[in-house]
Amino acid sequence: MVKALKIYPKDTVAIIPTAIEAGEEVQIVGTDESYRATEPIPAGHKMALIDFKKDDLVIKYGIPIGRMKQDCAVGGWVHCHNLEDNTAELCTGYCEKYREAGRKINVFPRADGQFGICNNIMIFSTSVPANVLAEELSDKTQTVWMVCDKRFVENGRISDFTKLAITKTAENPNIFAAMIVGDEEDRAFNEAICAEISSQGKKPVFFCGVNSKNYAERLQESELVIQGWKKDAAALKREPVSMEGFMMAVHCGGSDWTTALSGNPTLGVAADLIVEQGGYVIMDEWGGLPGSEHLLAAGARSRSVGLAIIDKVMEVRERYIRDTGKPVEETNPYQSNKDGGITTLVEKSTGNIKKAGSSGVQGILKMATRPTAPGVYLQDQPCGGPNGTGIYAAMSGCHIHVFVTGVGYVYYEIPYMPGIRMTGNSKTFADASYKLDFNAGTVLEGKEMSEVGKELFEFIIAVAEGRETTKSEKDKLLAFPMYYYADEFAELDGYYNIDKNRDQVIQKVNRIKK
Repeated sequence: MVKALKIYPKDTVAIIPTAIEAGEEVQIVGTDESYRATEPIPAGHKMALIDFKKDDLVIKYGIPIGRMKQDCAVGGWVHCHNLEDNTAELCTGYCEKYREAGRKINVFPRADGQFGICNNIMIFSTSVPANVLAEELSDKTQTVWMVCDKRFVENGRISDFTKLAITKTAENPNIFAAMIVGDEEDRAFNEAICAEISSQGKKPVFFCGVNSKNYAERLQESELVIQGWKKDAAALKREPVSMEGFMMAVHCGGSDWTTALSGNPTLGVAADLIVEQGGYVIMDEWGGLPGSEHLLAAGARSRSVGLAIIDKVMEVRERYIRDTGKPVEETNPYQSNKDGGITTLVEKSTGNIKKAGSSGVQGILKMATRPTAPGVYLQDQPCGGPNGTGIYAAMSGCHIHVFVTGVGYVYYEIPYMPGIRMTGNSKTFADASYKLDFNAGTVLEGKEMSEVGKELFEFIIAVAEGRETTKSEKDKLLAFPMYYYADEFAELDGYYNIDKNRDQVIQKVNRIKK
């Protein structure tokens, strides 16, 4: 009896390894299926396992490989004389079905080929004197403004980093238009910033040059410009596009015993789904990675990326000792983490990395650069908290930010980027003062992780499409201090409600703006 190979269970043809004659019996390897050849079949050719009619599809490797040109009985020879190539059909119908199967997201397409999930207008102040007009303009138009921090002004001009932060933030696809408010006497410098934003982001940009003589005139003029932009933005309609290029920043803070078991792993499931659709996931928290860097390295896209992760964590550890005089594990986990059941930094960091999902780190992302391929990226710039993660991710084009807490960490959200706050602790979620949006604590109550992760993915899309609004959105302030954290290794003192958090931000803005 001749042995034949049926590659996939649903195949309708089998491969005959040796030539056979009509009447010979054929058995499918690994099964009790047997057939009888009705005609000679050459070695390596196909034998029919069903009665084919003209136009029937022939299945091999589990997919259609051709269409029958004529009838062929079970045991018959299937080849060029009776099988028509259906490559053209696959390249149209099947490929189109695959294309259509990709997840669509309703967003605002941009002129540069990107898409935004909202239409923010932002005012950027480039000098301390300009803060006065920028703030009044913000109040009059209810528009977000970035405060010029007096600590980072040298010889009357903003630092190179602040200039980079302004241009790259303004280029973010969530920003519909940008206004630069600066000194009239430094018009050339400010107009150069406008030109860079306009050329890269292909969006409306306006420079408001102000001095003591033209204040009222410039205020009125700029107000009219912003009102016109708002009217134009309101007229835009969302359109369904591929999720390719969708970018999410992730961070965790105030971790407890639930963070590693439910909060971060659930976000990891959602992260995998975003990467699967051609999106990007951005994280950092270098100070919270020691002890698990080898795990990230092992799952990285390449050995070179893995080694870069290990080197970067080592660099952060050395810098921590240099800056504080002690190793990072002496202060991290923080007391709040210990109160929540976390004892060592290795224990904390191993839970920390779970929010990146299972797709592996694609690379380390240089500050203010966009990812080049779908996947998970670690930001090169160490950030001192969730706001830092979001700020730098936004400079790379990030659309949305998801933050996981265990004990109820509250932070000031970035006003120009939607932020979702979630927890893996149902008790924390029940505390209304934290205004959390998603509860992954249901995993600990018996719900399947994959199911909860898909629910989170759908919630992220709903927020991105404007169908859901996060609980913290209405609490965001219009004034935005770019340099939010003075010490990247410091944890905020305590966990408190949003009102107290807002008060601290207002106090900071008042300290730096004049």
